[in-house]
Amino acid sequence: MNKKLFLLVAFVLSLGLGFTACGDDEKEDPAVDYAAQIAGTYNGKLVVDLGTAGGEQDPITRDIKIARKADNSIELSLDNFTFMDMPVGDIKVSTAVSENEGVVKLADVTLSEYSLAEGALKADVKLHQSTVKNGKLILNISVTKIKLGGVEGTPDVEVSFTGDKK
Repeated sequence: MNKKLFLLVAFVLSLGLGFTACGDDEKEDPAVDYAAQIAGTYNGKLVVDLGTAGGEQDPITRDIKIARKADNSIELSLDNFTFMDMPVGDIKVSTAVSENEGVVKLADVTLSEYSLAEGALKADVKLHQSTVKNGKLILNISVTKIKLGGVEGTPDVEVSFTGDKK
């Protein structure tokens, strides 16, 4: 009887030591800064779709920059943008980033009454469904509620970009 009791106590104690050892082996990874990973300049094709006002325009080769602002926070910029010989100016959007299954997602964000073309245009600019995977940026921007000289009525514009990190 004493032998069975001794084996039972030894077994229970060994389980406790085994679980303690497994717990020591697992260490949490520090938070990954995805903003730092995707920061850089992306070169690719930008397509502007004017919808009912003119349809999809020919692709334009452009650079888009992503700068890290803080942990998992970026500023995306399209500098000196000109469209149809009209200087639109710089478009800058700040947003958070997160990762899921190897894809870095840029959080959807809407900038209301964003000033473009040196204040001649105001519009809502929405960054949506945009990702970076394996050095490839896929970007979608909707420009809505466009006011030219304070008058609303210009059709919405969709902008898409696909480019590779330089």
